[in-house]
Amino acid sequence: MSRPRLLLLDEPARAAPKMVARCSRGLASSDGPALIEQNVFQALAVADYAYVLSHGEMIAAGAAWELRGNA
Repeated sequence: MSRPRLLLLDEPARAAPKMVARCSRGLASSDGPALIEQNVFQALAVADYAYVLSHGEMIAAGAAWELRGNA
């Protein structure tokens, strides 16, 4: 699996905070990585686009730089 199209990371900040940035830089695919993270500030720091969920409902979606201003 030398060129994965999608990498799903489930709360990587809990285990290894620096892994989030390292993995996001390591993939040049337009399909990934997908990051599931409770720390919105850390997730938005490395994301291009984000969906924000609260209690199972999507409450925001957009470019990470726009959402950082509302976090």
